[in-house]
Amino acid sequence: MKKRGKRRKRKRKKKKKSDVGVVDRISALPDEILHNIFSFIDMTTIVTTSILSKRWRHLWTSTPYLSFNSRQLYFQSKNADGYDYMRFKQFVDNVFLRRENSSIIYKFEVYLVGPLFSSCFLNTWLVKSLESHVQIFDLEVHQYDHDEAARLELPDCLFTSEVKTLTLDGLFVIPNTMGSAANITSLHLLAVILPDGNRNGELILSLPVLDNLKMHWCRYNHLNCLTIKCSLLKRFEMISASSEPFGSGILKIHCPNLTWINLTLCLGFIFKVCCLENLSALSNAHIAVSKEDEIHAQHLMEIIKGISNVNALTLSPPLVKTITDSPEIMEMLPNLLHNVRDFILDEWAEGRFICAIPAILKKLPCVEAFVWKRSLVLRNISLIIFSACFFS
Repeated sequence: MKKRGKRRKRKRKKKKKSDVGVVDRISALPDEILHNIFSFIDMTTIVTTSILSKRWRHLWTSTPYLSFNSRQLYFQSKNADGYDYMRFKQFVDNVFLRRENSSIIYKFEVYLVGPLFSSCFLNTWLVKSLESHVQIFDLEVHQYDHDEAARLELPDCLFTSEVKTLTLDGLFVIPNTMGSAANITSLHLLAVILPDGNRNGELILSLPVLDNLKMHWCRYNHLNCLTIKCSLLKRFEMISASSEPFGSGILKIHCPNLTWINLTLCLGFIFKVCCLENLSALSNAHIAVSKEDEIHAQHLMEIIKGISNVNALTLSPPLVKTITDSPEIMEMLPNLLHNVRDFILDEWAEGRFICAIPAILKKLPCVEAFVWKRSLVLRNISLIIFSACFFS
């Protein structure tokens, strides 16, 4: 019995010795590094770190990275979906209430899914983040009802603030001040309602320092003309949904420093006319339509003239078919696209477009690389038809 007691005491002593010298290296890191770690974590997790030790108790109150995701707060409620978005609102309000007033906010992200709600509390968070000199602002809101009642109006102060990177995803009504936002360098708009523009229905985007612009599935129908005139813009992407109603507006792009452009399902569908002016720096273009009759040959000719400086060109199958069916375009193609080195064809869905490939390749004198993105379903039949057309 005595021997067993001695063994237990030795084991206890060994455990105590093993605990000596243990250092919490993470807690010893400077606040700046810990805050940087916080930038990859949702705010619900960051707040729970306050229970770790005295070192962590108030650390979250000064983090410059605020990321809120409603899916991280899944509360039981009387709603059919089992989600209580009001609890999410209270959580965000409490975070702002307990933050250190002197600490800045570098990045502010909100992802919110729920039933119809007012934009008042969203604008309250927006104003509080702007008062803390936020630089990156990301707001994504999806409501269950997609009718006119789901519209959320954004205040002018968002576009007159110090925000440099702005992402808006949802049925937001954008004010006219967006067109001349002085500090935004990167702008990503998804499914938003663009401003009404001037009395003539023309919206002019002339952001002086804008470098990157993405517009996905936005509403343009109410505009007669959309003019993008940004002297420092380098990358521009406009993608529309084929389910959107046909439009009759004009798209004007005047960006001397633009190097990359992607126009998908918008030319001839959302915008009947496209004017590409002063794109001398353009080196990469991606243009796609869903049907052959969406864009007129003469209109297409003007677009090709506007992108004549590109080195890399990506086209959709219907667009290639429209080009090869126009003798006028085919005759001028070698002169218009004389700089094209890389020619890429989008996913092919129908075998009837395949014969257009060799026809257009023969008209591109300087092509060095040809990339064909084709459907796996048509793999075998595509190769047979392509070989027959190319060697005929």
